[in-house]
Amino acid sequence: MSLIAAVVLTAAAPATAEVTTARTSYAPVVRITCPGNIHSSAVVIAPNRVIGAEHGFAAGGCGTEPIWYDRDLDLYVGGTSEAFTTQAAVSCDGVIAGRTYRLIGFEREFSGAALAGYRTIESETGTKDNMMAVEGGAQIGMSGGAVLDDKGALVGIISATNGEVTYVREFSTTSLCMA
Repeated sequence: MSLIAAVVLTAAAPATAEVTTARTSYAPVVRITCPGNIHSSAVVIAPNRVIGAEHGFAAGGCGTEPIWYDRDLDLYVGGTSEAFTTQAAVSCDGVIAGRTYRLIGFEREFSGAALAGYRTIESETGTKDNMMAVEGGAQIGMSGGAVLDDKGALVGIISATNGEVTYVREFSTTSLCMA
């Protein structure tokens, strides 16, 4: 069983998070509000589980119960008291250069082609290795949002941007997908 399957099935004491349903065409994307009015996107992967960018939850889980996280990968899985009815189908197929992906945050979405090769980037939250780059700039608040393939499967999350290129953490290279 992959770690992604394990964290979806793990029972955890649900926490109360300030979660708002997305204003995009993709219902599994939600907004997480943290102390100090800091907002991040996250993706529902089970009735009471979200996955997002770890730096978006760094203010203490933001009302979610930590189930699994990795600061180096910028990934976080948390439990919520919400009983979401729509969840994302998670895929470990990865992000493939040249293919077009939909990137969806809480209020915004765009499509872009994945660029060849992994990148190491420096961001406000530190060095991030093995990031895939997708054409198009995400905006503030899209961190933790969905990266969808052409079948609509969740293959990664939005992690950072420089305004022209968005850097995503694909699941295929992480312990979330390693059996």
